[in-house]
Amino acid sequence: MAESDAKRIAHNAAQAYRNTSGHNPRAAEELANSTMILLSCGDSATRAQAATHLGELRHAAAEEPLRLALMDPSPSVRRETCASLGRIKRPAAAFAVARCFTDAHATVQIAAFKAAGRLGNPAVLPAILKAIPAALPAVQTVAVRSAGLLAPKAAPALGRQCVATLAASSLHRDIAVRSAATAALGRIASPEALAPLLVAARDPQPLVRFQAAGALKRYCDPQAAAALTKLRADTNLSVQAAAK
Repeated sequence: MAESDAKRIAHNAAQAYRNTSGHNPRAAEELANSTMILLSCGDSATRAQAATHLGELRHAAAEEPLRLALMDPSPSVRRETCASLGRIKRPAAAFAVARCFTDAHATVQIAAFKAAGRLGNPAVLPAILKAIPAALPAVQTVAVRSAGLLAPKAAPALGRQCVATLAASSLHRDIAVRSAATAALGRIASPEALAPLLVAARDPQPLVRFQAAGALKRYCDPQAAAALTKLRADTNLSVQAAAK
């Protein structure tokens, strides 16, 4: 980005900070300086540090420069930018973060899904569900967690779609994915989520059964009660405790 454009954006960001936070010249100056570094510095590590600092300010005035930084050629900058937008917690920023769900770098994808979960905007849930099936296990683990956070806020039809996607992930070959999907289904705790949770209660891995036990306790259902009875006699002590 041209230095003149970076200066203009930095000035606008600092002015927005002053308009909403009163007279705090030092904080406004920090915001302007970090914005200049983020948008015009030639060193990617320094730009990434600037993105982190803008997130630490946790102020809406940092949102515009951070949105622009999502197009940075450096994956480390895009990763830190996603994390910072998540810290600011302005739900509208979720649409910008969603563009990184399909980033070429897994670390950026992970940061984007984490940020989406923190931002709490269910409008990006369809994009998360679309990305989940093809995601790498480490990425999918984070994506299903965010889906579980957003699904309760979504419209019923979208919530059911989310349960179907999470049910498929709960059968994934990767233990971490299955465990995260089971926990997410338990967070939703809808009638549609019961069937995959009953399957998870019979998973060969105790970590998955542990999550299923905690989830099934949220149901007043004979099938859930029967599954919990079996889990209380599980060979794993943690599973037993979770089912009590």
